[in-house]
Amino acid sequence: GRAVFSRIAADRTRLDALRQMAAAQSPAHRAQAAVLLAAMLTPAELVREIARSETDGIACQVYVASLLAPGEEPGSAAGPDNPARYPRPPRLRGIAAADLRAAAGRLAADPDWRVRYAAVDLLAAAGDAVLPPSHIALARDSAWPVRSHAIEALGAYASTGALAMARACIAQGDPVRLDDRLAALHAFARAGAWDDVMGAFADSAPDVQYAAVGIMLAAFGFPPAVRAALPAQVRHLSDRRARSAARDLVRRLDEETRGSTP
Repeated sequence: GRAVFSRIAADRTRLDALRQMAAAQSPAHRAQAAVLLAAMLTPAELVREIARSETDGIACQVYVASLLAPGEEPGSAAGPDNPARYPRPPRLRGIAAADLRAAAGRLAADPDWRVRYAAVDLLAAAGDAVLPPSHIALARDSAWPVRSHAIEALGAYASTGALAMARACIAQGDPVRLDDRLAALHAFARAGAWDDVMGAFADSAPDVQYAAVGIMLAAFGFPPAVRAALPAQVRHLSDRRARSAARDLVRRLDEETRGSTP
């Protein structure tokens, strides 16, 4: 059980054998070896393993999940070395953004869409203020799960270019790309761009209107300017479901406002 796992994970003499196992034909064996390697290697070593072109895609997914796992220590605050909108996960502290970009770039070029999906999370966690070209490519990926995930993650970047790309996604009005447009709403929410979320109240697609109101219903702590602008924006809603949800939103904000008034 756990004791055996701990003993294996602590024995670094097994690294070469586990790497060979990670290249086995059986997906189950590859996954088991990757889990053990993720427990044995340091975060910097995991990043280097991801960057190696011969590293198996299943292993890369396991390594990324390990690197992004929440820890007991808080992530590093945004600053000169980490200008992103959100703190880095604890295990990525001290790793150069260039190394993370290199590893994520290798994942972004993988033929397996599940590996490219993992690249999105690693890129968003790298701490770049400027949207990297590899993330732009992922936001245009041919596989819709990757594309939507990358569009939603645009909200992690503290750059105008990232939000501009999200705005372009929601403005395309293509019913075939509805998932992309809904993902853009989540990018706005992640970035705290509530004016953009409310702007979707006037969208021609009922599902976009309804999703925009739902995202605001799930959030708390709006700035006063957003609270003041909401009643006028609600009038743009044409979808019946969205109008009903908006009434709940306005009611909740009114109750919060009354509750905070001494």
